[in-house]
Formats: sequence, structure tokens, C-alpha cells
Amino acid sequence: MPRVDKQRIKEIIEREKPRRVGLSAPDGLLGLLPELAEYIESLNVESVIFGEPSYGTCDLNVADSQLLNLDIVFNIGHAAAVENIGRVYLIDAQYELETSQLALQLASYLKKLGDVRPALFTTSNYRDVTRNLKNDLKELGIDAILPKSFPGLFDGQVFGCNYYSLTHAKEANVLIFVGQSAFHAAGLALTSEKRTLMADPHNNTVEDVSKTAEALYKAAIARIMLAKEADRIGVIVGLKEGQMFYKKARWMYSRLISMGKKPAVLAMREITPWKLNAIRGFDAFIEMACPRIPMTDRGFDRPVLSYPEGLALLRAMSKKEIGNPYKMPILY
Repeated sequence: MPRVDKQRIKEIIEREKPRRVGLSAPDGLLGLLPELAEYIESLNVESVIFGEPSYGTCDLNVADSQLLNLDIVFNIGHAAAVENIGRVYLIDAQYELETSQLALQLASYLKKLGDVRPALFTTSNYRDVTRNLKNDLKELGIDAILPKSFPGLFDGQVFGCNYYSLTHAKEANVLIFVGQSAFHAAGLALTSEKRTLMADPHNNTVEDVSKTAEALYKAAIARIMLAKEADRIGVIVGLKEGQMFYKKARWMYSRLISMGKKPAVLAMREITPWKLNAIRGFDAFIEMACPRIPMTDRGFDRPVLSYPEGLALLRAMSKKEIGNPYKMPILY
């Protein structure tokens, strides 16, 4: 498990003097929260653990914190280059991993590729690991780019819907995602259309994610072609704070109407197969919340498209070339 900065939590509590706080984390870090809740209670502050995972800075439990009358929320593991977003404080959770062996593996792999100019990308939990890896690679004669990122994010940081860092690494011809998320690595490959490697600092392995990206792309094209034949299409607005793109949903609704479809706008907080499959009366869906939902969730009984895939659907219905739905640095 990564290291959580308890001292920072204490400093914020002493400064803000909350009576009751919430704790949220992504799926893989929920196991950290019971110990943190015990620590916060030892500071004479009430704590509440959000048992459902947080998927990023788009999913901060703001409305739920108001229902629970929480003064602040500590979101563990979704750090960015800002201290807080409203009443939600982003608490870093950094892995502390040795990188010299991974650097050797990566250097060997890159040298086999020939003339390369690599760039490093990662999520917030591997920020320190990535910086150390960059230094180790430099000692091995490889000067990797650590690109500047979108305002408010760290250098080289990517989200599942935000790959803006790519715009600061245009000269790179090989991209390296540091971590264990095949989804983020494949997202880099799809968005950039460049060779992308996943460097796993836990197992010291290097993997080309081209096949994963290709499989995701083919699945997306299949969904789009199936949705093209649909008559009734549900346009889903996400109810999480950073996923509530209502205006885009109404725009999509209007475009579908103009093309002879029969759409309706739905609102959902958790867009899962077991919930969506129970909603009958639709032949396909376009969800406006997050690109990860149709790309990684399995079990939907009808085509479910993300917003960029929905744009591709509109092009297909207009008899235009679909192209690459993901070739945008910011997908939402």
C-alpha cells in the first residue's frame, strides 16, 4: 500500500477545526480508510468512510457530504497540484518503490527499438517513482521527457479523460506509462497513436500495450456500428459533480433527433451493467460521464457509448469517416 501523509491530515484538521469529516478513496485504496478513520477519531473528530470508490477528481462526494453534514472530506490518493477543491482536500498517497531494476529493464527494451525519444507519464500515486525512474534512466544514457501538464496537475500526470500532457511531448516517439493501470496506458496509446509501454515498478516489467489499445479500439467501433442501427437511444447524464455534462447531453439529444432517432435523457450516479440492463425501452445508450465505463465494464446487454464514441456515432450516421474517437487530449 502507498504511504499516506497523516501529518498533513492533522495540520488541515488543526487549521480548519472540523467537527465531522469524510474519507474517500479509489477502489484499490479503500483498505487504507479504517486506520485513517481511527487516527482521525483519536484527534477528537468524527469520521465517516465512503464505502463506494471515488473515481477521481470528478467524483468527490460533494453532495453526499452535504447530506451527512460533513465539514470537510479527505480524498485519499487522487492528488493534483492544488490543495483542495471546495471542501474536499486531496491527500497524496505515494508508492515508495526502488526503480533501478526497472530502469535497467526499460533501457534494454528501448535500446532494442533503436532511435527513440521517450516520454514518461503516470498517475499521482507514482509521481515520486516516475521522477526517480527518470533520474535512473539518465544515468543509463537515456534522457526521457517528463512533460509539463494541464494547469492544476503534476508533470506527466494523466487522468482517464485527460491526456493534455501529450501536447508537451510532441517530439517523443515512445510513451512510457509508469504504474499498473493498463487502462491509462492504453488511453495514452489511443490518444497519441504512438507506441506506448507500461513500466510496472512493482514487478519490474515492461509491456507494450499496443494489443490492449487495439482491442479497446475494435470494441469501440463495434459498439458504434451496433448503435448506428438503434432507434431509441438513452443519453445519460452523470450525477457526480465532475461528470454532470447536462448541456452536452441536450446537444447530443438534439443531434440524434435531427437524425431521425428517438432519444431520451436519463440521469444516473453509478452507470453499471446491472443497473443499466434493468432499464428497458432503449436500444443503445450514450453516457456523458466517463470514457472508462464502456471501455472497461463488461456485461452491458446493449451498446453503451462514451461521449467521444457518441461523436463518432454522429459522424457515422452522417456517412462521414469515423476516424479515431479518442484522438483528443481532453476527452470530456
